[in-house]
Formats: sequence, structure tokens, C-alpha cells
Amino acid sequence: VAVGADNYATRINNEAKVHRKASSDIMDALRRIVKWVTIAIVPLGALLMASFILLLTNPGLTPAAALFQATAALTTAAKSGLDVRIITPHIPDKKTVFFLTRSYYKPLVEHGVKIYEYTPGFMHSKTVVTDDLFSVVGSINFDYRSLYLHMENAVWMYGEDMAKKVRDDFLALQKVSTPATGEEVGRLSLIGKVWRSILRALSPLF
Repeated sequence: VAVGADNYATRINNEAKVHRKASSDIMDALRRIVKWVTIAIVPLGALLMASFILLLTNPGLTPAAALFQATAALTTAAKSGLDVRIITPHIPDKKTVFFLTRSYYKPLVEHGVKIYEYTPGFMHSKTVVTDDLFSVVGSINFDYRSLYLHMENAVWMYGEDMAKKVRDDFLALQKVSTPATGEEVGRLSLIGKVWRSILRALSPLF
């Protein structure tokens, strides 16, 4: 009976390990492709395809830390005539993220982005609607961690029927939400401004 490297079972086992490694490499490559495709299309892909309206709900809005400087993308879209609306929670689950989210209101509002805070309670929905045609529903926050680090899930849907359902849900939330003025953070002291800068620098960790 052959033993060691000449043993049939040993050879089969070694071949299986090589096969598993090759399969693992292929799966890792596919995961990387899916990850970067997701980053490319959600949620900024919806923004790039929008022609007249973009509706977003998200509990954590820290766009400057997200890909492609989304703050600039959102403000540019609004200035070009796109109806951009965002709903965030008025009652936070994390005060640090809430403060950071509000710190982005002013530049967005000043450039035509309409922001609303959902007042009845905490809102955790994460949706995107574009032109009553494209819609996204999932677990993706509009922040660095969701876009780059976490394994998030979302469904990208094409078709008026589903997009209108997601839009109607957005409009129902908007009716019980308060428009943001951009002054929610208030006049910050020097310490407050330093704290805001630190939070923005550390926002990929939140």
C-alpha cells in the first residue's frame, strides 16, 4: 500500500485543496467585482441617471466621506434643476452620527437640496427613487462604512409600479417630516467647529 505523497487518498486530498483554492480565488474576485459595481451604482448611480427627481431616505447622511464626494454630486444635481429630496430621522439612535449628519445640511440646503427630518420617531429606512422608474431598497447607508467596508444588501428595481410604491412611501414620510433649514446645528463655538472637523475626519469609522 502506497503511503505519504504516493498514497491515492493523499493525492486526492491535495488536488481538492488546489481546486478549493482556485474556486476561492474566483469567488473572491467575483465578490470584489460585485462590491465595486454596487459602489458605482448605489446610490450615486441613481443620481447619475436621474433627469427630474431623486428621493432618498437614510438614517445616516455623511456624504463627504462617501465615494466621489457625493456632497458635490448632490448639490450639482440640485443646481442643475433636479428635484433632490432627502429624509433623515429627527430622533437619532446615535447622537454622534446625528450631529455629523446635521452638519452637512447647510451646504446641501443652500444649493437647493430639500432635506426633511422625520419627526414621529426614529426612521431607519434606506431607499432611493429616481424619476418614478428606478428604485433601490436595502440596508445601505449613505456613508463610507456601508459603501466600502460592510457587506450590505440592496435590491435595485426597474419599473414604474415598484418605483411608485417606494415614492408614495417617501411622500407619506415627507408629510410628517419637518423641512430642514440648514441651521439645525446652530452657531458653533470654536470648540464645536473643531469637534465637527474631527468627526468628519473620523466619519469612516462610524
